[in-house]
Amino acid sequence: MDIKALNTETLSITIEREHCTGCMRCVRICPTEALRVRNNVVQLNEDRCINCGRCIEACTEDAIHENTTSVSVIYGYPYTVAVIPASYPVQFPEAIDYAASKKALYQIGFDYIAEEAMLADLKTSLIVDYVQNNPDIRPVISGNPAVLRLMQARFPSLLRNIANIDHPLNIIGGHYRDLVCREKGCPPEDVGVFLIASCASQISEVRRPDGLYPNLRDGAISFREIYRAVRGRTEDLLADRREVDLYPAGLSLALADLEAEKAGEKGLKTLAVTGVGNVLDVLSRIENQQLEGYDYIVLHCGINGQVGDSLNVENPCIAGGKVRNLVRKECGPGFDTEDLLRRSGNPGFAIKPLQPKQVMQLDGNIAKALEKIRKIQEIRNRLPGLDCAACGAPNCFALAEDIFFGKAELKDCVIHVKHLYDGVQRH
Repeated sequence: MDIKALNTETLSITIEREHCTGCMRCVRICPTEALRVRNNVVQLNEDRCINCGRCIEACTEDAIHENTTSVSVIYGYPYTVAVIPASYPVQFPEAIDYAASKKALYQIGFDYIAEEAMLADLKTSLIVDYVQNNPDIRPVISGNPAVLRLMQARFPSLLRNIANIDHPLNIIGGHYRDLVCREKGCPPEDVGVFLIASCASQISEVRRPDGLYPNLRDGAISFREIYRAVRGRTEDLLADRREVDLYPAGLSLALADLEAEKAGEKGLKTLAVTGVGNVLDVLSRIENQQLEGYDYIVLHCGINGQVGDSLNVENPCIAGGKVRNLVRKECGPGFDTEDLLRRSGNPGFAIKPLQPKQVMQLDGNIAKALEKIRKIQEIRNRLPGLDCAACGAPNCFALAEDIFFGKAELKDCVIHVKHLYDGVQRH
């Protein structure tokens, strides 16, 4: 697939064909089987892509990278707001602490900084209220955008379990746009509100017309681009004496287990699950009613949670340790949400439920779908079942599906061809 054919308006990944070596690392790691290697070049089925960014992490050749907004775009607005996720302050070397990481954004050119950490307590209270007000839904699930899109594609029966509550990043972004307009007496279009994205799925949500972050519509800048801009400023940051507010307790949102634990302190039975493989396993168990008794489950594709997001640079275990140390201090002011709640007009911050995305459904007619599965299984039975991925598909069933739809041939399986050749030789 030519990169020009990809929908760069909503996708958050870019494929550079000339850099691809066909190594299959990305194909093996994709949770929705959206990638194939054909003629030694990776191809993307964008309908299946959930923009989780795992392929970006897996690629060692820089053939797959994030499709992001340039930092320079902020200079086209009279006023700019950087919206930072809770994992942002712990991605830098030790010399650049929490305060210095925020000063760096001011030095780059942002006028205001809105933190997800400001709304940690609000998120907990919203979740607790939602769980208590929906006793027929168990477990209630929250997750990062990649998890929610994964559920749309592979677990549509569980969409009713999602907590339909607006994300803190979107809430705080909208609040700061309103705040700047009031302070400066300017129209909303004069204020550029930009997400500093820790995950490729966040970029896609900003780009989607129906995305989860409509208040951040001005753009999403990859954290990696910010990191490159900040890396050479250590001396300037250490010399910067400006005062900045810090919200260390709210950084708990960067770790899935701490986020779940906060809800657990309010009497809920909670569970935190991180890593794509673990998320898939737990969702399968919930769907098959093999995991009961939990009120609230936090799911995140990144290891340890947000600190393991695809666009972060620090080791997620080291970043997690930094978060825990900062949370223990619990210094700094709390964020007064009274003005935000008064002006929101939506005290529960409810959002529309997600609808199924039927990209992995073989047919809307059950009888026809079962017949297609039978035919695909017949093809699968002719394959060796090694799931070696040498054919360019992630496993034998995926290859059988590609063959059924005319996107591949039996001869693409080198093991199958070898067995045929050996049979001919013996006769």
